Amino acid sequence: MNSLGSFPELETNRLFLREFQPEDLEAIFELYADPQVTAHVMAPINTYHQAEAIVQEYMGYYRSGTGIVWAITLKGNPTVIGTCGYEVMSAYDKRGEIGYDLCKRNWGQGLMAEALQAVIDHSYSTLDLNRIQAYVSIDNTRSIDLLKRIGFSAEGVLRDYRWFNGKFTDWALLSFLKNDWMAR
Repeated sequence: MNSLGSFPELETNRLFLREFQPEDLEAIFELYADPQVTAHVMAPINTYHQAEAIVQEYMGYYRSGTGIVWAITLKGNPTVIGTCGYEVMSAYDKRGEIGYDLCKRNWGQGLMAEALQAVIDHSYSTLDLNRIQAYVSIDNTRSIDLLKRIGFSAEGVLRDYRWFNGKFTDWALLSFLKNDWMAR
């Protein structure tokens, strides 16, 4: 994957998706310290050291060839408002596990749908993926609805899939195939 050269930047009508930079630390801290943003995926962070580890991890995925995560910004404003991409990719299976987060102040504006469309288009046109899949807590109905609206199909529920907040939780598995994308 890192044989693709420089990190691909993506642009939509309202967004610019770019590589993470060390100076994104404060925005990442703000994003992941918000308990509403992290409610379905992780405990909120509470130190800049944790935010720095996340930024370094995101920067490392592309360099190592194991994934790619974009920093989402509004055009004309370099401040990160969210993330979107793949922490896990399999070149052999041509599959990526997509994940995304968005600052609460930007919810309800269609921005994540816009970012996801750009990432999906890039994934099928350039990254040579055949399957994009998402694991989503069944309690995160907003995220499940978003994925279905942009073309993902629900494949099922993984019972007691993840230990989270002191209990086993069920997660939905959704997918979007290259053939689905080409048929649009």
